Amino acid sequence: MNSSPIATMSNLSVFKLDKKWPICFALASLFFIYVLQYPLSRLLPNVNPVPQYALADWMVAYGFVAFSTGIFLITMIVGISGKPIQIRPSTASIFRPRRRMGLILVLVIFAVFGLWSYLMVKLNIGMTIWTDFAALPFHITGILFYGRLFFQPLVLTYIAVDYANSRLKWVIYLLIFGLGAWVSMASGSRFAGIAFALPLLFLFEGRRRYLAFGVPLLVYIVIATVSRSFYLPMVIGDIDLIQIYANEEHQASTIENLWLLPISYIIIRIMGMSEVLLTLSFQNITPDFLNAFLVFMAYFLPVLSPGSSVSIKNIYGLDDDTFGGFGLDLFSNFFVMFGGEIALYIIGLGLMGWLLGKTYRMFAIGLARFGLHGFSFFIFIILFILIFEGRGHLFPALFIIGWFVSRKSTKRYIFSTLNCFSLKNAFQK
Repeated sequence: MNSSPIATMSNLSVFKLDKKWPICFALASLFFIYVLQYPLSRLLPNVNPVPQYALADWMVAYGFVAFSTGIFLITMIVGISGKPIQIRPSTASIFRPRRRMGLILVLVIFAVFGLWSYLMVKLNIGMTIWTDFAALPFHITGILFYGRLFFQPLVLTYIAVDYANSRLKWVIYLLIFGLGAWVSMASGSRFAGIAFALPLLFLFEGRRRYLAFGVPLLVYIVIATVSRSFYLPMVIGDIDLIQIYANEEHQASTIENLWLLPISYIIIRIMGMSEVLLTLSFQNITPDFLNAFLVFMAYFLPVLSPGSSVSIKNIYGLDDDTFGGFGLDLFSNFFVMFGGEIALYIIGLGLMGWLLGKTYRMFAIGLARFGLHGFSFFIFIILFILIFEGRGHLFPALFIIGWFVSRKSTKRYIFSTLNCFSLKNAFQK
């Protein structure tokens, strides 16, 4: 599953990136989204009715999905592919502390991360049901939001790996479990729950790791969903928000179907063929090719002014001022965000597949240089989820960060900094 050295020559190891499991993971995800999700969603109670489509519409939609899958996977494989690289095996012993990270330092980290979410609750930021927050100076809002979503799980993963062979692993497990539950409650985000459950995969081996990951994930989904109806609206204090999410009918429905929440979330949240049919039946995403091109360019370069385009809310038949956020399936999201022109869609989707593969490859190379190639599993899942969530606009920046991480000079600079400040021996037992 993970990338690994395949040969050793004197003081260098030849490192080859494993392409098989990312391709299998992407294929399995797309199969679930576009083959299994729709029929499974019809089995759920109180499911919303969908419009009736002719057989020809279904054939066109499945053709669109098959065509898109081919473009996406081929360009992703191109991005992942490359020649084996040579790394120095000594980097693992240099980067990893010679003694396990001290428990005092671990407790301090968990306390800081817990207060981090408390601060975000007080500032009403990072909550999935609320976007009308006051922007903080110096991009602090983005630092808090993306730091919790990506930096914190990475640190927790490092701690999990560090304590995987320790008698205190169950203490670490409970700490991560508790912090993930608090983050899920403070954010109302099931995506955040996934991010904080992933580090638990690295605490155990064999099949136990999947149980250690799966149970907290299901618990986090329940906590995040319940928080949207019973906690966050009251914390925010907005009357309209309380009437929408915390009314008696909505709360009663949440409690009544509590046992089904994890299953229904996994099935319904991962949108598939019904959204493809809805998108393809909508006419004129943009009025002309010029506006489509401007929308396409603005997606990758947000500083540019976008052209005229319909919103995802419009595709659902709603006005732009309708409360709440709306999304489509993976391919439909990109079809709309690239202006609804097939030529631009092919270019954009191919670029996204390549960026996913290439960014993953560079992060994996960087991790290998630091002796942490096992983390590549975590990195690919996070990158793929970002693609699935329609957050492809983040990939140009992630590509630059990945390039920086993969450089030999970055490793030397970080080690020099660690030696200067003697951080490697801080808070040791």
